[in-house]
Amino acid sequence: GGIREIEFFIQALQLVFAGKNSALRQRNSLQALTDLKNANIISEQDSEALSEAYRFLRTVEHRIQVVNERQTHSLPSSGEEMQLLARRCGFLKDGGPELFRATLENHRQQVSARYGDLFLSRDKRKEEIAPEIIFLFDPHADPDLVKDMLAERGFEEVDTAYENLLLLRDGPPRTKLAPRNRRLREEIAPYLFLEIIATPDPDLALANLEKFLRAVGARTSFYALLAENREIAKLLIPLFGMSEFLSKIFILAPELLDAMVSRSFPPLKSLAESKAELASLLRQADDFEESLDLLRRYRNEEFLRIGMHDIDGHLDQTEIAGQLTILAEACLDAAIEIALRELSRYGEPTCIDENGVERKAHFVVIGMGKFGGAELNYHSDLDIIYVYDHQGNTNGERRISNREYFAKLGQKIILILSTPTREGYAYKIDTRLRPSGNAGPLVTSLESFESYHREESQVWERQALTKARLVHGEGPLRESIEKVVSETVYGSSADEEVRGEIHRLRMRMEHELARETAGSYNIKTGRGGMVDVEFVVQYLQLKYGRDYPDFRSVATLEALKAIRTASLLSEEDFLTLHDGYTFLRHLENRLRLIHDYSMNALGGSISYLNRLARRLGYEEKLRNPGESLMADYGRITTGVRQVYDRVFGVEVAD
Repeated sequence: GGIREIEFFIQALQLVFAGKNSALRQRNSLQALTDLKNANIISEQDSEALSEAYRFLRTVEHRIQVVNERQTHSLPSSGEEMQLLARRCGFLKDGGPELFRATLENHRQQVSARYGDLFLSRDKRKEEIAPEIIFLFDPHADPDLVKDMLAERGFEEVDTAYENLLLLRDGPPRTKLAPRNRRLREEIAPYLFLEIIATPDPDLALANLEKFLRAVGARTSFYALLAENREIAKLLIPLFGMSEFLSKIFILAPELLDAMVSRSFPPLKSLAESKAELASLLRQADDFEESLDLLRRYRNEEFLRIGMHDIDGHLDQTEIAGQLTILAEACLDAAIEIALRELSRYGEPTCIDENGVERKAHFVVIGMGKFGGAELNYHSDLDIIYVYDHQGNTNGERRISNREYFAKLGQKIILILSTPTREGYAYKIDTRLRPSGNAGPLVTSLESFESYHREESQVWERQALTKARLVHGEGPLRESIEKVVSETVYGSSADEEVRGEIHRLRMRMEHELARETAGSYNIKTGRGGMVDVEFVVQYLQLKYGRDYPDFRSVATLEALKAIRTASLLSEEDFLTLHDGYTFLRHLENRLRLIHDYSMNALGGSISYLNRLARRLGYEEKLRNPGESLMADYGRITTGVRQVYDRVFGVEVAD
C-alpha cells in the first residue's frame, strides 16, 4: 500500500493504453491519475483515493527524510519517534498519533486494494477454477471423456467443440507461439471457458472465440490484456455466444478490444455527438473511396457498441431503436456531405423565390417507416423520400437544371451508403414510398409532392405518411413539407372505405408475404404480428388524429399510449397491443442479432428454439425453453389478432 504501488499502478496502465492515446504519456503521477480518469480507464473514486494517498504518503516521506537527512522510506520503530512524525505531519491535537496511524493505515489499504485488483496473482486466480475445468485443458486427458464433459456443459457439436478447445489450449497448428504467449494462453483459457459455458449457445461462443484468437495470432499484447482484465471476458464471450453478426465485426477488427478496456463505449450518444465523431473521422480520408470505408467502419463499430450494451442489458428496446436511428441519421448526414463535395463542379443549385430574388435551392430528406418512427433495428433498410423546393439551374462551371442536380445528389447518396466495399455496406436504401413509387422520379419538387398528395395519393400512401419525419434539411422547405404531411394525414377523418382498404391491404400482406405454415411463423407480417399492431395504431391515427393532436406521433408505442389516454382503447386491449408489440420487437431484435441479415422468421428445430429462448432470457433450467417461447408467441399473437379484429370490425367465425 505504499508509494511504489501507486506508481506501478499508473505505469502499468500507461504501458497498456498510452501507445494509442498520447495524452496519457504524463510523467507527473498526480496528473497521470487525472488523465487516466478523464480517459475513463479508472473511476473518479479510484483517482481521488490514489491521489489523496499519494499526497499523504509523499508528505510522510518528506517529513522522515528532512529529519534523517538521507533518502529513507522506513517508518520509525519507536513510539516516541512515531509521535514526533505525527506532529510534523500536522497531527498536533490530543490523540494525534492514533489518528495519524489510522489515516496512514486507511490510505495504505485503499492503495493495496486497487493495486491488488489490477495485479491479482495467478495463484489466487487458479483457486477460483474448478478442477474439472482445469482437467478439460490437460494435454493427457482422454478425448472421449472430455467430449462427454463438453456435452454435459451444453455443447451439441462436441467433435467441433473439442477441436476448438484444443485450438484454445495450444493455438493454431503450425503457429509458433512465444513462451510468454503460450503461458498467457494457459492462464486465460480456463476463465474464458467458464464464460463460454454460461452463454445461451456455447458452441457458437467457443467457435467465435477460436476465430478471434486466430485473427489475433501471435500478438502477445492481446493475451496480456485478457489476462490482466478479467472483466473483458465478461463482455467479449457473451457477444461471441449471442451474435454471429456482431462477432464478425469484432473478429475483423480485434483492435476494438482497446476501446472495450478503456470503457470508451458509452451506452448512449446524442445525434450531435455521433455527427461530430463521424465528421472528425472522415476528415482523415484522402479520397472518395477511403471516405466510404471510414463511414462503414464507423457504422460497424457503432453497431458493436450498441449491440454490446444491448446484450449486457444496459439498454431497453426503445433506447436500442433510438441509438440505431441516431447512427443512421449521422451516416446519412455524412453521406450527403460527401455527395455534395463530389458534385461541387456543378456549383450550387439556385432558384428565384416568390419575391423575385435569386437564392440557393434547398433539399430535404424525409425518413419513412421504421426510420421515420425512430424505431430502427439491426439490418433495417432506410426508407426515404427526397424533395427539393424550386426549379432553376446550378451556378458552377458545369451548369445543369436543379432537377438534374438533385437527381444526381440522390443517386450519389444511395451509392455512398449502399455500395459494398471491403468494409461492407452502410445501409440499404429504399425509395419506393416516393410519389408514384418506382414509376416516379427519384427526387420530387415541393410543388409535385404537394399536388400528388392532394390529388393522386392512395389510402396506403396516406397511411405511410403517419411515419414521415424530416431527417435532413431545415428552413421554409422543412416547414412546407411538414404542412403537406399534416394536411394529407390529418386533414380529414378515415371513413368506412378507408377502414376497408387498410384491412384489405393487411390481409394481402399476411397471405402474400408471411406465408405462414404450422411451426413456421413471420413475426412481422404474420397473423397477430407487429404489422397488426402498427395497422391498428395507424388506422386510429387517421380516424381520430384530426381531433386529437396527441395521436400524431411517428412512434408506434407513443401513439398507442395517446390513444389509450383518450379512452379509444380499453385498458385490456391497450396492454395486449403494448406488451405484444414490445415482445415481438424484442424477439425481432434477438433474431437479427443472431443472424447477419434482416430476419423475421420464427421456427426451426427444438435445439435452435431452445438457444433462441435462452437469448431472450427464458429460464436456463427449463428442459426445453423453446417450447415455452412458442407457447408465449401463440398466446400473444392470438391476443393481438383479437384486438385487431375488434378495431376493424372483422367478424370471426366460431
